[in-house]
Amino acid sequence: MSQDRSRTSREVVTAVRRLLVTTTALVLAAACTPTGTSVAEQTAESVRAGEPGTTGSAAPAASPTRRQAFLEPVPADPVLDQRSDRIAAHLGAGPWSANVTEYGVPVYDADGAPLRDVECLRDWGHCRLEAAPVPVPDDAAPSTGTDAAMAVVDRRRGTSYEFWQVRRDGPSTWVTSWGDVVDLSPDVPSVSSATGAGLGLVDGLVTPQEIASGTIRHALVFSTDNACAGDSRAPATKTDGTSDRDDCIPQGARVQLDPAVDLSAIDGLSPGELAVGRALQQYGAYARDNGGTPVALIFQTPAHGDDRLARAGLAADYDRLAGLPWDRLRVLASWDGGPPASAGR
Repeated sequence: MSQDRSRTSREVVTAVRRLLVTTTALVLAAACTPTGTSVAEQTAESVRAGEPGTTGSAAPAASPTRRQAFLEPVPADPVLDQRSDRIAAHLGAGPWSANVTEYGVPVYDADGAPLRDVECLRDWGHCRLEAAPVPVPDDAAPSTGTDAAMAVVDRRRGTSYEFWQVRRDGPSTWVTSWGDVVDLSPDVPSVSSATGAGLGLVDGLVTPQEIASGTIRHALVFSTDNACAGDSRAPATKTDGTSDRDDCIPQGARVQLDPAVDLSAIDGLSPGELAVGRALQQYGAYARDNGGTPVALIFQTPAHGDDRLARAGLAADYDRLAGLPWDRLRVLASWDGGPPASAGR
């Protein structure tokens, strides 16, 4: 599926897909059985939520479920990575940021959205976004950075349509470098080929709702400028890391802010920083993508006019989160706080 495929071929494919729209809509309607609890609630509001690799949506058999990886707190006295001090020294040196707008993730609701044809431009194998038209709201727009990321969540079906480098290409068609269709069930692994580590695009995002409430009940995700080349660990399924430094961090590694730190005693900590800091202490954060700073926590992009981040003391984009004690980070040996699953680095 190269970008220079002929216009004629695209038109034929588009015409065939449109014949499927009515049938597809009927099938989706039959499958959408309301449960009384939204998918976001079932996954503790998983919609709070580098270059993707070429793998599909399969996870190794030993991969933790979304519930295990993101919703279970870090246990007391976890086993630390043997390189924890070195890795944490780089992460803690800063600068740090909250990626909200340019490299945040806009998340849209699929409810009532028209079905759109999607073309994947990279020749990386089977792109599941092309299998059938997908719901994309009329007002959908990706993040403004080079990732041009976006997700559309169908809560009734428990599905997330995830895009990397996506743009509108006509009234009813979108094109994307790559993406995936992701099962949001809490009892399956978080897997998506739309992120560098192969983790779901919406898993771990910090939402405006959470910042406003002051409580985040899941692990976070971050990008880093020092992801190891060729090395990842569960729950990651792959890596786009390029670093060969001795203090690099494998994608999928879980970091934690030392829970012994009394955040309430830190002068000048904003309500938003306090919410993020407490989540880092209780649930930690996973290295998910390449980025431009040691730690850039990834947020769901607020809708236009949503000022809840500002009211909690956070900037609209790239807040430095400078009040947090980043020098107290530590790196776990494995996602569950136990010993490493393999020798690794």
